[in-house]
Amino acid sequence: MNAATAPAPHSASQLSTQEPEQGLLATLDLLRITRAGPGLHLRLNRPAKRNALSAPFIQQLHTVFVNTPEDVRAVVISGEGSHFCAGLDLSEEVARDIESVVLHGAVVDGGGSACIPRLMGVARVAGLMLTGLVYDAQERRKAFLEGRAGKVLKS
Repeated sequence: MNAATAPAPHSASQLSTQEPEQGLLATLDLLRITRAGPGLHLRLNRPAKRNALSAPFIQQLHTVFVNTPEDVRAVVISGEGSHFCAGLDLSEEVARDIESVVLHGAVVDGGGSACIPRLMGVARVAGLMLTGLVYDAQERRKAFLEGRAGKVLKS
């Protein structure tokens, strides 16, 4: 690519001018989304709850990333108010059936994010949380009964 065919760089004034996003992304009430050229600024918009994550909030985040315009090259995430994100909104946690757990993937909550890393290691738990990888329960049970549970969990 030479100077004649290279895309023109964005000036600082273009990047600092943010426009509200249009269409589906504009309808998400728990998020404020603006656009500056190829960048999308996604603001978590529950300041009264310290931007804590609830099931509808997580669903709206998913909607953004599934429907991000193709020409967006970067997404900046920040929080409205004085907090970025307080984590899981425990006031909205209720007993869930298996279908709702499967719907929201591998979300570690209910104290699991504190004790599971001690058993499996921080890197393994982070991988599970970020990728949604699921360990086979029957294989883990067999390993436990054979006395090799720790080795299997850390492998």
